[in-house]
Amino acid sequence: MSRLENELRSALSREEPSPDFTDRVMARIQSLPAKTEQEKREKIGWLSKIIAIFEPFQLKWAMAAALAILMLFAGLSLHRYRENQRMLAEIAEGERARQQVLLAMKLTSEKLNFAHRKIQQSVENRK
Repeated sequence: MSRLENELRSALSREEPSPDFTDRVMARIQSLPAKTEQEKREKIGWLSKIIAIFEPFQLKWAMAAALAILMLFAGLSLHRYRENQRMLAEIAEGERARQQVLLAMKLTSEKLNFAHRKIQQSVENRK
């Protein structure tokens, strides 16, 4: 083995911690200042707030809101489509009625012209 391997082996070998290690760690934790909720809230930036939306509870509400908006959009689109179809049907019905009125006026005009000619002939024959 090389000298480097021996040094690494000795540096990375497992060592048992001293008996007071746990007490020292716990004392150190106790000496750290406890952060208040206000300090925690101040530390959260806008990116953290956005990331917080995707936590499981908030994600459920965000998904519910997105689904509600999607359903509203689909409902409004369907309503608009049906309204356009109704308008087109009314326009087509109005056009058919117009054609019928024009046909009736043409027939009436022809009948009146025929009657007028007959009257004119009868007046001329009486003279």
